[in-house]
Amino acid sequence: MNINLHRRSARISSVVLFFLFACSFGQGAPTYRYHVDLNRVLKDRVQVILDCRDFAADVLIFRFPRAIPGTYEYSDYGRFIKKFQAYDDNGKALPVRKLDKNSYQIPAANNLTRITYWVDDTWDEAGGFWPMAGTNIDAGRNFVINSGGFFGYFDRQELRPVELQFRKPAALIGLSALPTSTVGAEEVLFHARNYHELIDSPIMFAEPDSVNFRVRNTAVTIGADHEISRELCARQIYASAAVSMTAIGNFLDSLPADHYAYLYYFKSDPALGRLLQARNLFIPRALFYFAKNGLPVAGALEHNNSSFYYMIDPGGGSLPGILHAQPEIVIHEFMHILTPLNLHSPFIGDFNYYQPVMSKHLWLYEGITEYFTHLIRVQGGLITPKEYLLSIMLNKIQQGEKFPFAKMSLTEMSSHVLEKKYQKQFQHVYDRGAVIGMLLDLEIIRLTDGRKTLRDVIVELIARYGAERCFDEARFIDEFVALVHPDLQQFFDKYIEGREPLPYQQVFDAVGLDYQTNIQEQRPKHPRRDNDIKTNPFALLNESIITKVGKKDFVGFQPGDKLARNVYWLYYMDELGNYLPEGTRIDLPVRRNEQLITLPVTIAYTKAKTPYRLTIRKDRTPQQIRYFNIWLGLDKGIANE
Repeated sequence: MNINLHRRSARISSVVLFFLFACSFGQGAPTYRYHVDLNRVLKDRVQVILDCRDFAADVLIFRFPRAIPGTYEYSDYGRFIKKFQAYDDNGKALPVRKLDKNSYQIPAANNLTRITYWVDDTWDEAGGFWPMAGTNIDAGRNFVINSGGFFGYFDRQELRPVELQFRKPAALIGLSALPTSTVGAEEVLFHARNYHELIDSPIMFAEPDSVNFRVRNTAVTIGADHEISRELCARQIYASAAVSMTAIGNFLDSLPADHYAYLYYFKSDPALGRLLQARNLFIPRALFYFAKNGLPVAGALEHNNSSFYYMIDPGGGSLPGILHAQPEIVIHEFMHILTPLNLHSPFIGDFNYYQPVMSKHLWLYEGITEYFTHLIRVQGGLITPKEYLLSIMLNKIQQGEKFPFAKMSLTEMSSHVLEKKYQKQFQHVYDRGAVIGMLLDLEIIRLTDGRKTLRDVIVELIARYGAERCFDEARFIDEFVALVHPDLQQFFDKYIEGREPLPYQQVFDAVGLDYQTNIQEQRPKHPRRDNDIKTNPFALLNESIITKVGKKDFVGFQPGDKLARNVYWLYYMDELGNYLPEGTRIDLPVRRNEQLITLPVTIAYTKAKTPYRLTIRKDRTPQQIRYFNIWLGLDKGIANE
């Protein structure tokens, strides 16, 4: 085969491309052999060609995923597939019957040689499709390939190996966790053990912008692309996340993954930026934006050995702030190498893309992962115990209490998450699920007298199962309990599989925490909530933008000032969570005209209702201090004052 033919003509016909592609691979086990020419983009679509000779049969059904792991909703990727056709070895079109939006039947497939179709990208669809699981076709500049949107499979043939051959613009590189072979400047090959690994491994083609480093035994790559800016982002992401990766290495002695890839795409949205930064909020303009664009969606989709990030850059100098927020996100996504990569049930290990059956163990896959995310940060010294308890976990308690636990257990929600009634509660797995992880950890420490933690139990289970072996969906909790203590069973029965309210104070007693709800108390006036000011409700999450200042303002704000949202616990409480005394003077940091200044404030008290309160006892016992230190990885506890 003369591969140079691929390089000489961008207009080479799909038939010739197919012939070259088919000849480039040897014979062997039935293998999906795909070819995609990214140099040939027509009407914002790309053609996909599949060599099917390994799969010829009397009747074949070819499917695109209805859902994929990690999204917990129906995606119906088949709706983005156009002009689906099948051919025999003479190039004659075979009859094809479309069964539903994701499935095609080829009734006379004994002579099937190839399938061709065109792919529309999902990012061009207005609203509704989760961009982190989607696809992008930006001719000559960027291609995002979450494989469900590009590649299908023959029914019940998901375990066959996959080979992808891409022709690409010479200026672009292909980034993925998949094994890769480069053939010249315009051709690259990717290899997957099976269709599951293909779906689990997003690919991005972009101009070179990547960083490579190691976390213990794991080789890590960060690859990035920005829709407009040519400023390189990968090194900035690495600079902000490096300490987080070090903290992960300190949390685990060995990582159960040889390699990992972070793939970032930054979408430019200056209209959103103008809305978020507005000093004088114009509500009709805001409503018009949301009616036209829907709610802005950004975030990440985790995979076993990689994660894909769709980030919105609203402009106005926001990119540094966005990058500053990455350390927390990169820990969460990376920690999925524990679960579900190395600890999962068959519902994930052998995922059914057409008729998905959801695992009841989202408390493990997402809840425990989110809990570990912040535990790693406090154990690694990236945040203080005060921030961990009074800001992060207390907020998760508050949000998690909105979960309708009396109507559905966490495992019920997980099992039925694709149903509308349950799907709208899914986000609570990141708050209530993380809180359950915290309480479970404290119970393990108590029941084993500090000999084990939740991390130890997870590591033991990973040693038993690993990436290639699934645990029993129904018996997993029994196995978990057997590694700790029989009394732990009631925690699962009541609070994970059951519908009882969480026993906060009962569990917190082990480490000397006091938890209160809905209390009337004297407390310091909040500089934002208890003040004569108005703020932009659409402002960025980490700060409030002050739009109007009244005569009774007690701080000295000006319109346009930006106040950190965590200011109350940070400046009005001591390290144990107690309010600073009335009359205490503090210097309140404020960003004014993008310059950091401080405004002197004398704390004044007011009577108010506090919905959730968490404090660390001053008179903790030696055992409580020991458990507290084991929990948060401290060499010595917070000093009793």
